[in-house]
Amino acid sequence: MFLLGIKLGGKKFLNTYVFLKRIRKNLKKYYHVISIKQYDKGTDLSVVEEEAVNIYNDEKYIIKKPRFSQDKRPVKTVCANPLIFVNPSGLHAEKNFIRGKDVPAEVFFYIKGEKWEIEDDDRHLGHNFYVPEHILLQDLIRVVNDNRLILEKVPDFSCSLAKEFKKLQVSTADIKDSLFPSIDNFENKDIILSMSMPVWFYENYLDIRAASRSNYGELR
Repeated sequence: MFLLGIKLGGKKFLNTYVFLKRIRKNLKKYYHVISIKQYDKGTDLSVVEEEAVNIYNDEKYIIKKPRFSQDKRPVKTVCANPLIFVNPSGLHAEKNFIRGKDVPAEVFFYIKGEKWEIEDDDRHLGHNFYVPEHILLQDLIRVVNDNRLILEKVPDFSCSLAKEFKKLQVSTADIKDSLFPSIDNFENKDIILSMSMPVWFYENYLDIRAASRSNYGELR
């Protein structure tokens, strides 16, 4: 499954995306970073949106699997397009970014606190998540510590990302928002946040499915 995390920066900051492939191996989920792109400041949002739509519709990124029926009906082919995750900038309410093109997206907004919430998009084009930033980062760091985030295809970023991941190492599993290291001054802040969304989503997929009924999630 291919995953695209996008951090929108508005007119004053960089728009960033991280493209990953999720692979299962020995019952564990691994995340291979395929590419990282940061657009020039002031790049029109439509440029980012068009590239994301092209990735979503690109045949080489669409996973096709057979689905077998228990009652001997003909086998169906199920297609899985890349899953897109978006964090709007503080200057916009881009819930409709890419959704306006009838492409589904999981949209993330950062909140304070120790719990996350979920709501359905009115047009059933994904969900809106309200998640404390440190909860996203905690799961990303767990994956990094388990050597399940693979950066070998992005050598230009791997060294600097490794240094910043190390700064986020924490000894307490359930560290609170007020104590979690800030990444505001990190060189790769937008890259880290772009990859944290898809990683958090799949690390907590069963909890998210259960919470979608109650619109409420507990910190694990």
